[in-house]
Amino acid sequence: MARNNAEQREVHWLKRLDQIEKKLDEGFERLASNPVFLGTVAVLMNVDSHRKVLVKESMNRIWKSLQLPNRRDQERELHLLHEIQHRLLELEDRVRKVEKVEKAVKAEVKRGRKAPVNSVTASATPEGDRDSREAGNPVDNAIGDNGRGKSTKPLTVQ
Repeated sequence: MARNNAEQREVHWLKRLDQIEKKLDEGFERLASNPVFLGTVAVLMNVDSHRKVLVKESMNRIWKSLQLPNRRDQERELHLLHEIQHRLLELEDRVRKVEKVEKAVKAEVKRGRKAPVNSVTASATPEGDRDSREAGNPVDNAIGDNGRGKSTKPLTVQ
């Protein structure tokens, strides 16, 4: 009996929910076809879009008056930071290569062999640099210097 009573209540609520859903559908259908309602919604949407633009412009003016960077300024600064970071990594890589060559040269000197002449000490002229590289100077070859302070080898960041 209790089970039958619970089933009846459930059926009753399902019927009520179906009725409510039908009435809501009818109401929303009337709203969706009502030109006054649609016109009002369109006006509200336009006003809201204009409000957003005004708020954004006002916030940009506020940030500028406080001399704080806006998004564009921050993106530009972030780009510059990434560029500086890339250059720093490149320099660190070149320093590691020079230190490696320096170790090798010191080891050769300790063994009693003649140390190779560094292009920087050999000549201050670009021709001297070119001649020492052509002769196989290990310092310049390890650094990959093309005589203008720029690497000819592609950089790989590890």
